[in-house]
Amino acid sequence: MKTIDLTQLEELQGLKRKFDELKNSIADLEIQKQVKVNEILQVQAQFQTIEKKLVEQYGSDAVLNLHTGEIKSKT
Repeated sequence: MKTIDLTQLEELQGLKRKFDELKNSIADLEIQKQVKVNEILQVQAQFQTIEKKLVEQYGSDAVLNLHTGEIKSKT
């Protein structure tokens, strides 16, 4: 039976190990990305809930300055 020499085998095994580590790292990053996307969706939903309440309270033509809290009319 033919075999490659030990140096070649170790080099290939090292590259395979590195490839697997990188692949797993990408998978972990994708999971983290999905978690953050879900967090963004939750924040957006909370924002929309508060925005709806403010529209009911101050009217649809109200413009809120998020820095000062001041409310003005669009018109």
